[in-house]
Amino acid sequence: MTLLFSEHGSKVGCYDYDGAAVKSVLREAEEDKGVDENLVHGFTSLDKLVGAFPKGSGGDRNKPRMFVLSLPHGKAVDGIADELLPRLEKGDVVIDGGNEWWEDTERRQRKAAEKGVEWVGMGVSGGCEWLLAARISIDGGL
Repeated sequence: MTLLFSEHGSKVGCYDYDGAAVKSVLREAEEDKGVDENLVHGFTSLDKLVGAFPKGSGGDRNKPRMFVLSLPHGKAVDGIADELLPRLEKGDVVIDGGNEWWEDTERRQRKAAEKGVEWVGMGVSGGCEWLLAARISIDGGL
């Protein structure tokens, strides 16, 4: 998903606690002719990821920052939500692209809303590989 967003001109930050995984994505960005590698940044620290995209960095302080999760559903999402939400600000948006069970999505939406953060559930039909080919997503809404 990182490369897909950058192909469309978005500045993208890729986070993983595993530095080798981050390096792999950055290497793919260098090799992919459709990607401006200058738009793809890698992080192994959530503080550095969030700090690299300050509110208003695009010139509009009211424009929300978007954080897209591409994780397996379940405990992995709960773990990153617990780490990420305290670092976010009112108006930020988290898009969970893990085909999550709707009750878990609604639970996370309530938790995020306490901070003024929007949590959107989005399934990717066929997973990330299919997204690259067909670009099909199913948005769960707010």
